[in-house]
Amino acid sequence: MNYPEALQYIYGFADLERGVGFSDRSPARYRFQRIGHLLREIGDPHQRLRIAHVAGSNGKGSTSAMLASIAAAAGLRVGLYTQPHLHTFRERIMVNAQPIAPDEFANRMDKLAAAVAAGRQRHPAEGDPTTYEIATAVAFQYFADAGVDLAVIEVGMGGTWDATNVVDPTVSVITSLSLEHTAILGNTLEAIAGEKAGIIKASRPVVTVPQAPAAMQVIEKRARDLAAPLEVVGTGDRSPLDSDGEIGWDAGRPAMAARLQMDGQCFDLQMPLVGAHQLLNAAAAVAAARALGPDLAEIKPAHIARGLASTVWPARFELIEHNPRVIVDAAHSPDAIRQTAVTLAALAPGPVQIVFGTAADKDVAAMLHGIAPAASRAYVCASRHPRAAPPADLLESAAAIGRPALAFDSVAAALAAAREAAGPEGTVLVTGSIFVAAAAREAGGLAAEVDPPVLFGAVPTR
Repeated sequence: MNYPEALQYIYGFADLERGVGFSDRSPARYRFQRIGHLLREIGDPHQRLRIAHVAGSNGKGSTSAMLASIAAAAGLRVGLYTQPHLHTFRERIMVNAQPIAPDEFANRMDKLAAAVAAGRQRHPAEGDPTTYEIATAVAFQYFADAGVDLAVIEVGMGGTWDATNVVDPTVSVITSLSLEHTAILGNTLEAIAGEKAGIIKASRPVVTVPQAPAAMQVIEKRARDLAAPLEVVGTGDRSPLDSDGEIGWDAGRPAMAARLQMDGQCFDLQMPLVGAHQLLNAAAAVAAARALGPDLAEIKPAHIARGLASTVWPARFELIEHNPRVIVDAAHSPDAIRQTAVTLAALAPGPVQIVFGTAADKDVAAMLHGIAPAASRAYVCASRHPRAAPPADLLESAAAIGRPALAFDSVAAALAAAREAAGPEGTVLVTGSIFVAAAAREAGGLAAEVDPPVLFGAVPTR
């Protein structure tokens, strides 16, 4: 296979992310037999890895990126597996911040296809693996063959039934929880916390941030039942990281001043990921790094300071243009978008043009309501993703909460209209979905590579 053929192959399987090929959406649908069989076919590479396993509703990607950056600053070779991607599937599988090369991905997919075929013959009753399960197997094998010292593995959805939960982690991390994917994970915080807490393993340390009482009780019970040491980190006394909430501009980019005090040392730093929620994510990443153990690395305060200050995680309150000021943020839930609104008010007070698009299964009204106080006008649109909500539906939701809005067929068209309305001194925020954020970055010429467009239209054939 070449790279486009490898992508066409992996997108030929059922894929919940694109909403195709799944008739059964119960959590048990994501049982471990298929991924277990597939990993055994390729030698169980995950068993050769030291792993930090990260779950959560909001902030798990940012936390994973910060943890990987801290570990790299300590001299470790680090694998990072996240999803979804912004511009190319290869971003999901990185070693030392470099995506897997196209030829490497294609060659590995070629070999994995043989393992899938063998599994189909040996275990016909299990059915074929999913796109996500195949990607997870590729990531584990690539990291093991690359000899990474640490693999930071982000959970795709939930935790208990996620394909990544075959691992025995060195440390587990649970970031902020909120109602999400309720049709699959459950419609209460207790149910969602139960799914996320499924990544906690016996006697393995677990880090979490302050949660709603109902969610925290579930996490605490799971940790207690498994004798897993639980550390709850936050701000102030609960964290060596502190900030007075000062968010501003550093060399024309959003930045947050923070202070790290640890082991008798003090570092003042500018964090490129901004907002009170990112300070909480950073605290979780710091605690997880410290829990890795001295046999893996001695994580010193200087490593943490350097890692946090150098974290690169695009589309998280990222400034992509100056005149007007255009900010893209991949907030995709009501809680996340409320955090975005708070950060926006601190950095760009005054009228803001909002470019908004999201998935059809999201609570659109709640998301729009969360950003409404900052919005001068909303420019609703759809990304090319197959689960994108139609602009007409978004327009109706905007009208229902009394916000002026215009509908556009593409993110690029909505962004162009918002830029014109904002003028050179104004501000535009693009938010609601990582796919909308990606489209805005592409329209701004910030994507070095973009996967062939056929992928989003690919229909499972297996």
